[in-house]
Amino acid sequence: MSEQDSRAVHHPAVVAHRKSRAGDVQLRIADAITKFAGSMPFVHLHAVPFAVWMHLLESSP
Repeated sequence: MSEQDSRAVHHPAVVAHRKSRAGDVQLRIADAITKFAGSMPFVHLHAVPFAVWMHLLESSP
């Protein structure tokens, strides 16, 4: 595989969109939150406490 094949090549519109979002602090923060909220660590971080909570509710009298 050549070096160019291993790099992602994006459409100029995508590059321009990313560049415009990178210039605004609020958009960078929103992008970071969205990236984390759409990740598996986020799912695990929420699934474990909910599972513990449901287990505790079921075992209480």
